[in-house]
Amino acid sequence: MSQRSRARMAEKETDRSRALSAIDPWWNPPWPMAWQRAYHHARKQCGSNQPLVPGDGFTGVEASAAASWLYAQCALFEELHPRQQGLLRKIGITAEAAQARQTALYHPTGARIDFAVGLAHARDYAGVHAHLALPHPVQHNGFPLGRWLTSKRGEAGAHARRTPAPWPGMQALAALDPWWFPPWAFAWQRDYHRLRLLLAAGLEPPPKLRSWISEQLAQRRALLPGQQRLLQELRTFPV
Repeated sequence: MSQRSRARMAEKETDRSRALSAIDPWWNPPWPMAWQRAYHHARKQCGSNQPLVPGDGFTGVEASAAASWLYAQCALFEELHPRQQGLLRKIGITAEAAQARQTALYHPTGARIDFAVGLAHARDYAGVHAHLALPHPVQHNGFPLGRWLTSKRGEAGAHARRTPAPWPGMQALAALDPWWFPPWAFAWQRDYHRLRLLLAAGLEPPPKLRSWISEQLAQRRALLPGQQRLLQELRTFPV
């Protein structure tokens, strides 16, 4: 039996657990060990004691897996344990920095955005998050990517109603995320990726998402094949 299991079963702190806590206060954290290991890996990626800066895209973090994990912590910051938040603050990820990096509000200008510009931001975002199911207000490096993608879905939908010919740009965006414009409610897609992000980060989904996944599994035979495949992918994560 591991020392962590012994410590969790013990009614009070033992000499062994005190000795281990003296070496590492977080040797037996109240959250999944996978999170703790990912934290130390990301911290090591800094290469020094210099705090990370979420707003600059985590410059200095060379490993893509570590960068993806850090982006996830920004997205989930408010749902983390207060002491997890404290550990993240030590490497520069505060509530304010996380919010600014993940969900900064945009100010519409009315100017038309060149497709190539939006596609470049979409490609960068998808490279980190592996999807394009962004809420409308989300920005990426100062660019209103959520708003841009919403407008592209609107254009694609209007085009499909007019003609069966492919909408220009569909192939480029589908190459980044096959379900960027799903044939089901977009709210379903956002909930799916929210749940996937929590599971990948080793976090317990909130009651609302637990109810949502229970409903989807109960009615999965009535879902579209694409939705069924996405739900099947969730089985790769420990729940």
